Amino acid sequence: WLNTRDRVEVDGDWIRILGRDTEMINVGGEKVHPTEIENVLLEAPNVRDATVTGRVNPVTGAVVVATVALIEAEDPAALRRRLSAFCRERLAVYKIPEVRIVDALPMTATGKVKKEELAWLYA
Repeated sequence: WLNTRDRVEVDGDWIRILGRDTEMINVGGEKVHPTEIENVLLEAPNVRDATVTGRVNPVTGAVVVATVALIEAEDPAALRRRLSAFCRERLAVYKIPEVRIVDALPMTATGKVKKEELAWLYA
């Protein structure tokens, strides 16, 4: 077997991949798996793609930041309020992301998000 350092939950015959240890975001001592937040955002209306990373914060260590691409254009302020409310119903408060909007997420040929190309959004 190959140790990929993926975090998983096992529920009977089901395995849910939560994300890699190396991608985990530490918010005030709480561990946040980006995949969990991405899955919630992808359930929200009008969200085509989403990726989550951390941004350094001097108080909490990091904050959760989501970059989303939409299906249709939407007022950015209204979108942020709507997604915040959507996440608040499904996630712990420390997991609710700041939201950045892009036309499309940069992808590799294999379909992985190029998070390093989004770094300018987090500065």
